[in-house]
Amino acid sequence: MVAPQRLDDACFAVPATRAMAAHPRVSAVSVLCSEDRAALWNTVPGIGTITFPPASRPAAIAAAVEDAGGKFAAALAWEPGRAAEALNSAVIRRRFGPENPAMGRGFRALPVTRKPGPVQ
Repeated sequence: MVAPQRLDDACFAVPATRAMAAHPRVSAVSVLCSEDRAALWNTVPGIGTITFPPASRPAAIAAAVEDAGGKFAAALAWEPGRAAEALNSAVIRRRFGPENPAMGRGFRALPVTRKPGPVQ
């Protein structure tokens, strides 16, 4: 999973990431994040981290993914960005993300089934 870069968005993504890791059909979850966000993700039990320097180019991020040694069956990106671009170069066949042209080629859109609104 590619972590959101903004700290507040990353905090909101933690419960969903924990739910993915707890799902019985998911063998392991790794989070791809910049080094300045690794401290947050390292506190989440059962989640591995793959880090990259904040100013890295997509090719360097893709190399970090491949150096992690795992064969990833799928990837999820919460938002467009350099890390999401890197997934296009990494050898990951199934890539998912939001309906956004900025995500680039190769991403299967995950539609929003309910529009976000105020919490009641």
